[in-house]
Amino acid sequence: MNELERRLRDALHATADTVDEYKERPLPTHTFRSRTPSRRLVPILTAVAVLILIAGALGIRHLLHDDPKPLRKPPVVPKYVVAAMPATKSRPSTLEVREIHGGRQVAAQRVADHRLAFTSVAGSGDGRTFFVVVSPRAADSCSADVRRLTLAPSGAIEDLQPTGLSFPFSSIRDLAVSPDGKKIAYARSCTGGQNDMGSYDTAARTKTTWTVPASQYVSSLAWTPDGRSIAFALASPGISRSMIGQLGDVSFDGPGGEARLLDPGRSPQGDLRTHSTRLLTAPRDAGLTGVRISSDGRQGQVYAVYYIKRGIRGQETEYLAVGSKLITVSLVSGQQTSVIPIPGARGSDPAVLDGEASGRYLLTGAGVVDLRQGGRIERIAGLSGALDVSW
Repeated sequence: MNELERRLRDALHATADTVDEYKERPLPTHTFRSRTPSRRLVPILTAVAVLILIAGALGIRHLLHDDPKPLRKPPVVPKYVVAAMPATKSRPSTLEVREIHGGRQVAAQRVADHRLAFTSVAGSGDGRTFFVVVSPRAADSCSADVRRLTLAPSGAIEDLQPTGLSFPFSSIRDLAVSPDGKKIAYARSCTGGQNDMGSYDTAARTKTTWTVPASQYVSSLAWTPDGRSIAFALASPGISRSMIGQLGDVSFDGPGGEARLLDPGRSPQGDLRTHSTRLLTAPRDAGLTGVRISSDGRQGQVYAVYYIKRGIRGQETEYLAVGSKLITVSLVSGQQTSVIPIPGARGSDPAVLDGEASGRYLLTGAGVVDLRQGGRIERIAGLSGALDVSW
């Protein structure tokens, strides 16, 4: 045992001596160049990362709190128009779908009951969704039913269904569809002489109405591009648009009227004039047959037909349409910004003023107007005598 302890002690001393002989040696002098620059870049990269995070946060905040700006769509004319054609001796009232360029008819839908007629049509702007008014042909009968018309991409008529908006004892003079196709504005004439304008929610099937005195009537309805307000013309009473078409260039409506704007969301039911604002008074010797708001929401446009007094028929004054102009008014300053003569317009043309997404083209009763070509107009073949037309 003593011998074992002695050997272990000797081994321990030998190990201690080896440790004592160790001398500190300097570390290798090799430098790792790749490490030093990376350490210097750390603060810079950190700052860049922080800036990226801040920019991202600001971008998200911008998306959440700022109003999105609409994308500018290329100025392309819609492909088809839908026209409400009157009955003839050989056929009942018909909806016709025609190509804008050339006027070729691609589809047609006859009214199911020959005692009825398609009297008005309005498109939502998507080229596929339209709403049409069906009314009795008899002059002493007064009712109206609004139906939804759907077109296929080829222009074929896919569907014609009721919307739930109908009036058994009054007629609809005009209607307009909001850009999303969910709301219908309509101008109604009642048998008791009372007129009104209304807004109908197609999903909730609810109506809001504003009254109009018997001494006035509403026409030329158009929704603003954001779907919040309704532009319209307010004028003295005259004969129906269908009778104007049958009388050629002679009209009993004559000059006068105002273009006005109503916000249904902020305007309770009541008197229409009280709850709307005036945009423009019709020029002297002119009547307004179309009102709309430009695609950017900053300008109002009216289609004015100019008349001369022709004579008296019975107790009514006759006027002869002698020309038409497209008048643009700034909604910011209230001043006229342009007046474009529309050559070839006739008093028998339907009262139409529809725009499209780019803001370059307008559909009028006389044809398609190119605003970038100084008001150059292209007539659409096959629409002579149409009661209404839309795209």
